[in-house]
Amino acid sequence: KVECEADNGESAYSLYKKNYSKIDLIIMDIEMPDIDGIQACRMIREYEKIKGLKPVMIVIVSANINIPNNDPIKSFDGKNIFEKAIRKPCSL
Repeated sequence: KVECEADNGESAYSLYKKNYSKIDLIIMDIEMPDIDGIQACRMIREYEKIKGLKPVMIVIVSANINIPNNDPIKSFDGKNIFEKAIRKPCSL
């Protein structure tokens, strides 16, 4: 297995293509520079379809906890959207 971190949607897509056989889960922020998380997810799904790969689990994360039902993000894969704030651990 491999742990990867991407700074933008394009690098997330590239990392997936390079390491798809070692990745079980993707946690994707929807607000990323260049290519956003939703577009990166769509690119990953298209790549899987073309290559005949089993779809990897993608959990979509957003800092916006009030995503309306008609938002385009919901049309991607609404069952894997985490609409809660995630706080990084901190030390005082």
